[in-house]
Amino acid sequence: MTTVKIIELYNTNSNKLVNLLLNKSLFNYLVKKEKNLLIMELITNVKRENKLYTDIKSEFQFDFPEFISNIVGDKSYSSITREIFDLKKNTSKGIVKSKIFDLLKVKLTFKSDFHEIYENFCQKNITFEINCSLPVINKKIENIIAEKLQENGTIRTKLISNWIDKKSIKN
Repeated sequence: MTTVKIIELYNTNSNKLVNLLLNKSLFNYLVKKEKNLLIMELITNVKRENKLYTDIKSEFQFDFPEFISNIVGDKSYSSITREIFDLKKNTSKGIVKSKIFDLLKVKLTFKSDFHEIYENFCQKNITFEINCSLPVINKKIENIIAEKLQENGTIRTKLISNWIDKKSIKN
C-alpha cells in the first residue's frame, strides 16, 4: 500500500468550502483549465442529518507508461468518486471506482479533514491510500498513481484557489 498526503489551503471557511467544491461552475472551470480532465459532473448529492453523500463522475486522459497501456488499452478513463462528508466533524471519506482500476487491481480510497486556520481561511488535508494487488508490478503501479495524484493535486488546488478567489471578488 502507498499513501499520499496532500495539504490544500483556501481563502474561505471550511463550511463554505464543501459547498464550493460541489459547485457546477467549479466543475466547468476545472474541465476548461485542466488539460487531463475531460468531463466532471455531480451525479449524486444527498444530505441526511449531518452527512452529505456525493458521487462525482469524471473522465480523464493520461499518457501512461507502455506496460500500463498494454494492460488497460485506452488513454482515457472515467471514474466515480463516492464521498461521504461528515458536516459536524468536518471530515470526509471516499473511494474512487474506475474500470481502469479494476483492470489494474487497484483500490483507491481517501480521507480528508477541514480545519479553520483563521477567519475565512481553511486547510484541507487529504490522505489517499493506493493498494494494487497485481503481483510483481504492484508497487510500480502504486507509485505511478501516487505521482499522478501529487502532480494533479497541486494543479487542481491552485485552480480551485483561483476560482474561489475570483468568486469572492464578485460577491
